[in-house]
Amino acid sequence: MNDDLRDSPFHDFFIDSFAPLKRAARDLCPKCRSSRKFFCYTCLNLVGLAPSTVPHVRLPWKVHIVKHEAERPGKSTAPHALQYRKPITFAGYASLPIGERIYPSDDAVPLAALADSITTYDQVVFIDSTWSQAKSIVKDQRLEGIRRVRLSKAKTNFWRVQSKPNTFLATIEAIYYFFKELHEVKEKGVPYDGRYDNLLYFFAYQYMLIQQKRKATATTADPPTKTCDGAVE
Repeated sequence: MNDDLRDSPFHDFFIDSFAPLKRAARDLCPKCRSSRKFFCYTCLNLVGLAPSTVPHVRLPWKVHIVKHEAERPGKSTAPHALQYRKPITFAGYASLPIGERIYPSDDAVPLAALADSITTYDQVVFIDSTWSQAKSIVKDQRLEGIRRVRLSKAKTNFWRVQSKPNTFLATIEAIYYFFKELHEVKEKGVPYDGRYDNLLYFFAYQYMLIQQKRKATATTADPPTKTCDGAVE
């Protein structure tokens, strides 16, 4: 367990120490020379961190992240998955891959509903965009006939205010909860052992920093409110 996350929604997650992130300094991306911290969300590589200092997670399926061209890279959590990029590909909307789709539409089915045929799948597609942008991707004819999957147990801890229900997840959260549920579907009776928790390594660290900043700047005249998961608003 990570002591830094003791009072957070991630208190019982098996997430590695944030010591490498605390030591890291802002640096220039070796490819585009832009000033970045931890990773370059444009070039999708680590910055100021050696690959050996951040956790790696082995994923059982290939992951395709389809990004809408209008989505601002700096706002997306998809680059949080860059250290797992061997089984993960980042693609623009113009090059849609084929696979299982993660999108909370009315015709999406719970992952458990695919239990009998789960072994016939080996890849999954995540849409990385705003919810309004996602509509144009979902309606694309190249995605017709591809089954959509709904994550039934997950709730977001994303720090930006959104008008959607708390079951609408950030991209990296969707990736994490998908593989956690996949484990539960494929390994019935085998307790989940935290093997995918480090997918949220950067996400949990950023969540922690934002909550610390909000608590530090809160005043007694304008006290912070708390969400159901304890996050400060």
